[in-house]
Amino acid sequence: MGTIKAIKEKYENAYNQIGGTLSKVVSDNRDVLLDLNRDQLLYGRDAKGEVLTPEYTNDPYFDKFKNPTKAASNYKKMKRASEDFHYGMIRYSGVQLFPNKNDDTPNLIVNGSRFMNHLFINTGSDQYEIGSTGIAADDIQKKYEGYGHPIFGLAPASKKYFYFGWVRPAILKLYKK
Repeated sequence: MGTIKAIKEKYENAYNQIGGTLSKVVSDNRDVLLDLNRDQLLYGRDAKGEVLTPEYTNDPYFDKFKNPTKAASNYKKMKRASEDFHYGMIRYSGVQLFPNKNDDTPNLIVNGSRFMNHLFINTGSDQYEIGSTGIAADDIQKKYEGYGHPIFGLAPASKKYFYFGWVRPAILKLYKK
């Protein structure tokens, strides 16, 4: 048995190796993390895995129209008509992490060029941050976070999928060395 200092150094070394491995896995798989965040949004889920609200038919955004109920219903129909396109954007369609959303649940597609096509990820030594530079991004983030729905970041199901598909194999490879 070694000294307390030797044991501490051994575990610090292992911790640093794992930390470095995790940073590399995240950095090397930025697109995977972005795709997972995009997928959960297309399924109408936030970073907690909860269904996004308000639903289209209860969204106060439509209150500014002469007939809010009709405006919300028309928008919902338009979104329903483009569902095939939305589901076609889902990267991991062979692995469905969330149930299909109902027609009234938002999916934050917002014409792609205004939000989804501008997702980015910044990685640091011990964290990562997902966001969007699309022109609608600030409004979308403010709106849904106001309802308690963080939209950037991975939901528990997405984290688990990333862990078992990318992180765990990297850690096991490290230990085999």
